[in-house]
Amino acid sequence: MLSPVLQLRSTTALSSVITARKCSTDNPRSPRPFNEMPGPRGPFGLGNLYQYIPGIGKYSFDALHESGADKYARWGPIVRETMVPGQDTVWLYDPDDIATILNDKTPGIYPSRRSHTALAKYRKDRPNVYRTAGLLPTNGIDWWKIRSELQKGLSSPQSVRNFLPLTDQVTKEFVASVKQTESKDSVPDFMPGISRLNLECRFEVIS
Repeated sequence: MLSPVLQLRSTTALSSVITARKCSTDNPRSPRPFNEMPGPRGPFGLGNLYQYIPGIGKYSFDALHESGADKYARWGPIVRETMVPGQDTVWLYDPDDIATILNDKTPGIYPSRRSHTALAKYRKDRPNVYRTAGLLPTNGIDWWKIRSELQKGLSSPQSVRNFLPLTDQVTKEFVASVKQTESKDSVPDFMPGISRLNLECRFEVIS
């Protein structure tokens, strides 16, 4: 029902350029401007962040699949959500649109994120420990240098085949543990187990 979600933070002109490249369905050669992108802006344009406050809003950061389904039904496959004035999040729900972003080869188009600036500063202030700020907090051309090197070792078909037996075994063990917790009277909380599953799968890949 709900396509995979790719979250892009459009806090810079760069993100505006990327999202504005989505073409209208009537004329595929006519790009739509960023300010025409549909989605919630909040009352008086003050932002939609209040909708994620427990007990007040209807959304939850712990159930983004549910909020995504609601936004997709209301505004379609591309949604611009103003969290606070000047801070927008663009949600893509169509796999073709997600592929367009991921396959974009335009020179100079790199992520510009501000969500992990504290982590970036921490690592940059300790060059004796860290060679770079790392893939997650790094932006611009430096991000691409790290990403391209990482991609060579992780994304090739042969690499995926090498990782498959170990990660498949871990996943099967997780499924078996889930079956042991089955109950007709309640639905168990899977989040702690999923977090451990992700951690163990990552360990198998990078170890």
